Amino acid sequence: MIPWTQPREEAVPRPRTGVTPIRHVRVPERIWSEVARIAREDGRTMTGVVLEALDRYLAWHKRQDKRGE
Repeated sequence: MIPWTQPREEAVPRPRTGVTPIRHVRVPERIWSEVARIAREDGRTMTGVVLEALDRYLAWHKRQDKRGE
């Protein structure tokens, strides 16, 4: 088998293109690099970290809205 055609054990299947829209954001390098380092140490992807942060922000915002009613 040709070396570059061998399946990589660590490869994670990529979702079908178009399933989730790609978003573009600007993040200061000091924040991105530190979060990327921690994500690697935790065995997580940056996508997973960003999605969790956004989910937590939405949950917090919903709690704030309920308090103001």
